[in-house]
Amino acid sequence: TTTIARNYLANASPVGLVWRGDFNARHHVPHSGGPVLLITFVLALAAAIAIRNRWIAFLICAALASIVPPAVAVEVGHALRLSALFVILLALSIPALQRWRAAAIAMVILGVLQAAFFFYVFHTTGASRGPEFNAGIQELVDDALDQGQRPVYLDAGPGAIFALWFGELHGAHRSSFALLEPGQTPPPGSIYIGGASPRPDSEVVGVHGIFGVHRIVPRVNAP
Repeated sequence: TTTIARNYLANASPVGLVWRGDFNARHHVPHSGGPVLLITFVLALAAAIAIRNRWIAFLICAALASIVPPAVAVEVGHALRLSALFVILLALSIPALQRWRAAAIAMVILGVLQAAFFFYVFHTTGASRGPEFNAGIQELVDDALDQGQRPVYLDAGPGAIFALWFGELHGAHRSSFALLEPGQTPPPGSIYIGGASPRPDSEVVGVHGIFGVHRIVPRVNAP
């Protein structure tokens, strides 16, 4: 119970929502600010405090309830699990913006500045999240197809769909790849896309991120 309460407060923290953001690089570019614009949070808070009607009361209750599911999970600030809260904060900000139209210009400026900061960080460091997005597998597929052997064998895991996609971009048909069943090993002499670490029966062709291209070495029978 104590852990859930602590997670609840951490997930509702304005610092996390506006500045720190999601810890997981799959969901968020680190150090680019939070998933909620500061001005959206301020407007939602102003509406919750100053506007009294049933719709606002409903949105406040919905916002408080939306934090419960993320609070029972291990990760704090998980953007996907908090996505309902983001929508509710946006809905809360609308009546506040309608009431205080005189401050609209300042609000727009603040929103544009935070958005510009995010896009700057995204442009300069977003691509460095290689292990999270594609994991360098485009270069990996190019390396594998350049070996000229077909099919290229793939583990039926998260890298397979990337390999098929980038294979199409490379001009390689789906038939250029073969998915391995669980426990199945690629045949000797074949080209195989798997983890970065080489198999005992393979030599490394190339490594990018968390994946690697390997050539399975044919077994030599002892005389």
